[in-house]
Amino acid sequence: MKKSLIPDTWLMLLQLEELGSFSKVGERRGIAPSSVKRRLDDLQSRFDQPIYRAEPTGVFFTAFGTRLAAGIRTSVRTLLESDEKPEPVTLTVFRDPRVAAARILPLFSKAADEGAVSFSLTVSEADRESADLAITARIADGTSPRNRIASVPWVLTASPGLIRRTGVPYSPEDFRRIPVIFLQADRAMLKSLELAGKTARTHFVPDMETGIMLAKSGAGIFFGTDPGVIEREIRRNELTVVPFFKGIELQIAAEAKPAARKLIPELRSLFEEYGRG
Repeated sequence: MKKSLIPDTWLMLLQLEELGSFSKVGERRGIAPSSVKRRLDDLQSRFDQPIYRAEPTGVFFTAFGTRLAAGIRTSVRTLLESDEKPEPVTLTVFRDPRVAAARILPLFSKAADEGAVSFSLTVSEADRESADLAITARIADGTSPRNRIASVPWVLTASPGLIRRTGVPYSPEDFRRIPVIFLQADRAMLKSLELAGKTARTHFVPDMETGIMLAKSGAGIFFGTDPGVIEREIRRNELTVVPFFKGIELQIAAEAKPAARKLIPELRSLFEEYGRG
């Protein structure tokens, strides 16, 4: 399995446990210690108890942090030892003829190269409504879906690794398998989809940034409503985006190998730590 599927913050946390200081982690990675500290402090802030404590003589992990690191280490080992090759997901993309193809392809090239997603481009207006994703000539104005860079009512956002290991749920019943993350403002959507009480765990976040951070950490599936934000994350190859239509019609098959199944409860447990409080 490609190492790129492992959340980078996980690896950074393990390096901190090994090396005992932000400066040594920064030196190994070639980045500023302040950048290391900022990213790991952001991760730590999502828990209701400290992972580590910084002292003049170094950084020391708490009992909770040691348990968390051990769980992450097991997940990383499982990923690295797995020879799973995920099946590509094919998405049909409508391209407004006014938008040059050369502007679109770089958005998806990295994801396609990894084998996670393959894209079928079309410029036919007849295919526009049925396309999984639509790229239009105008950037989002927040009013009309047709004016958004991604003309879909909703998007599912998750780290590529989470999608490959668990499969994106495609019916309300499937949400029993995977934790979901919603914006606080979208509570009404739960009722409209009849998902209330049927999820493995539901967590509400106040803003897009918090939801994206949790999704990047592999904590669950995040429902976002701002395709402009998602587009930037795709460009960085940090997230995989799947369109959301009419009660989640698009199915992505879950992998059935033991290594994939083993990771599901581990990820759920990690998410439950995130969601407390």
